[in-house]
Amino acid sequence: MHRKLNHILVCCGTAMFFVSLQGATSTLQAAVISGAVTSSSTGDGVSGACVYVLKETCGDFLETMAGVTQTISDGTYQLDVSPADGYYLSVNPGCEPDTVLLPEYWTGNGPEDNGSSDCSEAVATPPVTTEFPLTGINFSLDSGVVIEGYIRDTMGAPLSWVCVNAYAGEKCDHNWVNSTSANDTGYYRLIVPGQQQYFLNTNTNCSSEHDEFLDEYWDGPEGDGTTKCYDAELTDVPVSNINFQLDKDTDSDGLSDTVENQLGLLIDNQDSDGDGIGDSIEAAYWAADYDEDIDDDGTRNIDDTDADGDGISDIEEFTYGSDIRVANSEPVLRLYEDFSTGTVDSAKFKSSQITRETTNGDLHLGFISPSKDSMEATLKDNTVKGMKVSFTIDSLTGDYDGAPYFGLDGNYYNDTASSGVTGTIMAGLYVERDGDLLTPGYYIGRFTDENWTYSNITGSVFGDSQGVPLQLAIGTSYQASLVWDGDHGFTFTILDNAGNILAENTVSGPAAIAAISGDRRARVRARNGGQIAARIHDFYTAGEILNGVPQFTLLDDFTSSLLSSVKWKMPEMVLEVTPEHDLRLLSQSFGDTQSTRLKLAEKLPYVEVRVRIDEQSVISGDAQGRMRLASYLYNDSHGPGSGNSYNGHEGDYWAKVMLEYVKTNEYPEGRFRAQFYVTRVLDADFSSDAQQYSTDFTMPISFNAEYILHLGFNGEVLVGGIYSGDKSQHEIAVYMPTTDVYPGFNPSTEVISRVRGNGTTGMLQVFVDEIKVAGESLEKEGDVNVDGSVDLKDAILSLKTLTGSSGYDSWTKGDADGDGRIGLPEAVFILDALKQ
Repeated sequence: MHRKLNHILVCCGTAMFFVSLQGATSTLQAAVISGAVTSSSTGDGVSGACVYVLKETCGDFLETMAGVTQTISDGTYQLDVSPADGYYLSVNPGCEPDTVLLPEYWTGNGPEDNGSSDCSEAVATPPVTTEFPLTGINFSLDSGVVIEGYIRDTMGAPLSWVCVNAYAGEKCDHNWVNSTSANDTGYYRLIVPGQQQYFLNTNTNCSSEHDEFLDEYWDGPEGDGTTKCYDAELTDVPVSNINFQLDKDTDSDGLSDTVENQLGLLIDNQDSDGDGIGDSIEAAYWAADYDEDIDDDGTRNIDDTDADGDGISDIEEFTYGSDIRVANSEPVLRLYEDFSTGTVDSAKFKSSQITRETTNGDLHLGFISPSKDSMEATLKDNTVKGMKVSFTIDSLTGDYDGAPYFGLDGNYYNDTASSGVTGTIMAGLYVERDGDLLTPGYYIGRFTDENWTYSNITGSVFGDSQGVPLQLAIGTSYQASLVWDGDHGFTFTILDNAGNILAENTVSGPAAIAAISGDRRARVRARNGGQIAARIHDFYTAGEILNGVPQFTLLDDFTSSLLSSVKWKMPEMVLEVTPEHDLRLLSQSFGDTQSTRLKLAEKLPYVEVRVRIDEQSVISGDAQGRMRLASYLYNDSHGPGSGNSYNGHEGDYWAKVMLEYVKTNEYPEGRFRAQFYVTRVLDADFSSDAQQYSTDFTMPISFNAEYILHLGFNGEVLVGGIYSGDKSQHEIAVYMPTTDVYPGFNPSTEVISRVRGNGTTGMLQVFVDEIKVAGESLEKEGDVNVDGSVDLKDAILSLKTLTGSSGYDSWTKGDADGDGRIGLPEAVFILDALKQ
């Protein structure tokens, strides 16, 4: 008879939860999962191990749990569950107190499937049905080693059910390995893999009885415990007497009651002096100077709301990144952009995308590009034979090198037996700049390898019988069509807006071997600073050709303000300046993640942005709409002064102030929140990161209301915050770096509208009224170490680049001669500047 658990200990991320399951399996289910749990070293069955059935992996353990049982004396188990397409299973031998075996997730029963402690490697079982019991879901558990000790309060009383977590890897990365909890005597026993070292910390959230206590990291046998992950120390294993003595934190501000009493602060108030800066931040900022009085006004620094006595409050100076210890150090706030013109200024913003939107029955395609790139409207149906559009090109700048153009193109067939890219035939019709006029043309080309290397086969501009090119006018409407005959012939046509043919050519490509379903699209493209703005009024497609005539039907007249996901492959993204002098950021997602972003050309120490989220935004299901102000700020281990060359963004610190709107089962009517977040990038391309700090602001957020988000970093203190639109309300959050600070790989600040589809649809419409900044640009000629000044240190670092030392490989900050690198010219430039 298999045992039913009345209580279980659930491991989930970095926490454990004591959960009552009394009566949880009182109703007999119709499907059965069974198997065995054995020791990999002895082959013996493991008695008393907890087996969990989960609806999904790596989610909230309690919410996804579909069943639980314990193994009997021979290590076998049987569990009744509801029929399903499959489940994830995990086993925790720690339910039996004397075990030294490690928990794992099921990864299959194949010869190479040995289970895993990583939830992301878990594999779903085959379908579970009432007709066929699912048997043989087996586990073979490896042995571990023991870490043990006691958790008590400062008076020596045991703290039961407080969790202990073991981490591997670097400090503060929190690569979780395993967790356990203390018993009634405060004793804990934690099983981990041997032959490595671990960081340990407590988690009082596991116990509602003791959640007023402050968690600690183990900081060595001579330490007293620390609340800072960067002060944690590794422990060897196996090991005993790893003890924790926890202090109360009555007001949950991160400072223990003992420390607050020593500092003369209130233990039941997170902001004792009421200046808007929390006690824990002021304690860290002032450190040993907390009891001093730098402005001699009779108030201690830690209690003073204007510590330097310059008439500017500490919270204002924190906000703008100035030094609260130096009078009148606040930088001047100035307007960066109010979007009073109809285009986004490419001198101020790096963003290449300007507009892709539908308004007044037109599809706008607008583009500025610092390098070759394009904006596209791609058809959902990739089998159509013909495309026809009515269009107007409103403006374009850039010479031949800028190469701005508008066109139709598609991939139609393959001239080889290859099933890959090689041999794919592409055909296109384009309109490009010719002085103050426009010249249309066509081309047929071939991709010669799997890397999409293009080779032109034939093409020409449209011209008359004398070879004089056809010229179109900017601001005038025309029609263009591209028709494929289904074999290897193409017809390219330019018409006036009344439908009269201005030019037409029928051209054959190489013999076709097989038709393919390739993208068909309209697009604008530019390079090297070129700019183009075009409108498509109507878009027609032809699925068949009868008697040589394409049967065009209207696909879209763009009277809807959003692109239809039924008709178009690419979700809509909009970045445009409205007639009301607002910047509109619109992102629309059909199941995936889409972003529209505006990146500032300068890196400035303080940026604020006035925004509102329009009530027309639609977020459904599990989608998330996010508007954020974000910056790459500094690096803790790479770059100038660190001795290490950059590895992309690895080691960069990235911060954001964010407004988020979601709809979930918990919030079916939708919920807003405002948040400040700091993360460390773990790899070159920012595919993984480790959260360093986050907090939610309490200010209520709603549609159509204005807010001002701000973000500032002065090299010492990072501040994020939010104002109400009239600045009558203000909240800030402060993060102080705990590591070395070096120039970031690519410091930047951007305003982003993003929708995470998560399999459902969403549309977020954000309006930006103005952007203000403070301080000088952190990137200037000769400022190689990006510290805001040009001095002898920069000259020395420039010379060091000639030897490849000090992490300056591929460094470009401070480039003085425009060659994209640092070296002798910069050293000369700096020394000349110092002479003057």
